[in-house]
Amino acid sequence: MKLKVLVMGIAMVVTTPLAIAEGFYGAFDLGQSKAKDACKGVAGLCSYTDTAYRLAAGYQINQNFGVEGAYVDLGKTNASVAGNAVNIKNTEWQVAATGTYPFGNGFSLIGKAGIAFWDQATSVAVAGGNPNGKNILLGIGAQYDLSKVTAVRGQYETHQTGDNVTGRGDLATLSVGVVFKF
Repeated sequence: MKLKVLVMGIAMVVTTPLAIAEGFYGAFDLGQSKAKDACKGVAGLCSYTDTAYRLAAGYQINQNFGVEGAYVDLGKTNASVAGNAVNIKNTEWQVAATGTYPFGNGFSLIGKAGIAFWDQATSVAVAGGNPNGKNILLGIGAQYDLSKVTAVRGQYETHQTGDNVTGRGDLATLSVGVVFKF
């Protein structure tokens, strides 16, 4: 009898997380990135906003917690200093834990905390090559489930990017997207 109870207890512990799992999803987000410190100290024309897009894949463990990975193209920062054009293209890979707070009627508040592995490609030679690094990524947003398999979401994310050569600064992204649940 004790063996049956033990086996059933182990089976429940192993299968319960699988039973409450929500499943895999993919997402495409489009928005605007803003490297607000990128033009600080530039004595020429400088543009620090550009179009950004994200391709993401995630796993919703249950209705409140998940994990997400993404590739993000954050566009370019363009400057013209003394007649010379300088462009910095920002891309990154993101890994984050996600939190979801459902309000009902398909609406949810979403939060994100993770790491952004950023890379900057510059149009001019930089000592040591193109800068890259990692920083803490934070985000907040909202999601509305259109059906059991699709949702729309809006997000705001922020983290630091850059180094001592290109300049360190905050990078923020405001985006809207579509989520496809599998």
